[in-house]
Amino acid sequence: MLKNSAKLVAGLVSVMMVSLVTIVSIPAIGNAQSPDEADTSFVLPGANDWDCKPSEKHPRPVVLVHGTWSDPVTTWTTLSPQLAAEGYCVFALEYGRTGSLLGGNALGLVGGDDIPKSALELARFVDDVRASTGAAQVDIVGHSLGGTLTRQYLRFAGGVSMATKFSP
Repeated sequence: MLKNSAKLVAGLVSVMMVSLVTIVSIPAIGNAQSPDEADTSFVLPGANDWDCKPSEKHPRPVVLVHGTWSDPVTTWTTLSPQLAAEGYCVFALEYGRTGSLLGGNALGLVGGDDIPKSALELARFVDDVRASTGAAQVDIVGHSLGGTLTRQYLRFAGGVSMATKFSP
């Protein structure tokens, strides 16, 4: 009986190790983005109209920042079109897909990379939004890790010079 239990445990450990290797090695084949640019190729209703110009009523574009292992479409499908319908210029990025097993994003999932690197992606994205819209500042809405990432951007990646207030 003990001998059969040991074989069963050894078999389960082998299956678990193969599963772990399979899960970890899939992203290496996947679609990593350039660390120099955030992905905006997804379709999120109400977002990423690069011709949008802020109105007098809503002078600051809204940047939506998703959380860990999520994406803009899943996170902002309801809010993005509502904000756009109210007259806001709405923008969302997909960040944090770069990296590898040894480079900070073992699963290769969106929002799974190193926070300082992802904050730099956000910084570049905010700069692009400001340049496109002509706005001096943006309003940032972060969900979960998106809030932490926004704080990293404000404190360490150049955002503080443009910030007037931060509300966690």
